[in-house]
Amino acid sequence: MKMNKKASQKFQTETFNTLVREESQKRSIFADNVAFRYERSTLLSFMQNLSTSSVLDIGCGTGRFAIPIAKIAKHVVGIDTSDDSIKVFRAEVKKQRLKNITGHVMDFRDLANKGEFDYVLLVNVVHHVPEIHELLEKIRKILRKNGTLVIFEFNPLNLLYVPWLICYKQAFIHMNKEYFRSNIWTLGRILDQAGYSVVSDFRYAFLPTVLYNVSPIFMKINSVLNSIPLLNELCAFHILRCKIRK
Repeated sequence: MKMNKKASQKFQTETFNTLVREESQKRSIFADNVAFRYERSTLLSFMQNLSTSSVLDIGCGTGRFAIPIAKIAKHVVGIDTSDDSIKVFRAEVKKQRLKNITGHVMDFRDLANKGEFDYVLLVNVVHHVPEIHELLEKIRKILRKNGTLVIFEFNPLNLLYVPWLICYKQAFIHMNKEYFRSNIWTLGRILDQAGYSVVSDFRYAFLPTVLYNVSPIFMKINSVLNSIPLLNELCAFHILRCKIRK
């Protein structure tokens, strides 16, 4: 049965609230490891001059990226519709005594229409937003002149992540038309229609990056696979650095 927008958003919010509670009980959400450090450094390579920049992380979750970025950036704001995620976010910010970052339970539609951010991040968010054109139009309004949109997104062409999604009980909220729409060609066309230019892109990983915690050999394997034309279209993720077209 097809859900309307409000029902779909409520379902996703409740699902992520449950996931956050379960993850909090099993292990530290902010546990540091090789895979996360590599993922974080790759994302940061798409962002320059952070010490003088304001960053908005839409769909920030528990602050997995927003909090490390706050240690470098001038100011960071994270928003998410999951109230349990933001509770964890705020607790970690308080624990680390960071003063330049805030987290809010908020839908992107409620953001003020003023250009106050140098960077907007969408990390694994696009496939959760049916109203992608509305989201991109909102981002146009909140980015400063010459601001940058960074998209870090699943590649639905990589079938190795299907068993991972099933294992982590996330298949139902991912395996939808928004997930398949997130392939780099369709996403590129949507960005172009919305008035954005993709100034750089990166094929990220191939095999699940959690394997980096087992052995560095998997990082080398991914590097080789992602360097092969055509085969790299099956990468696990793609990262896009976008500018508003003048």
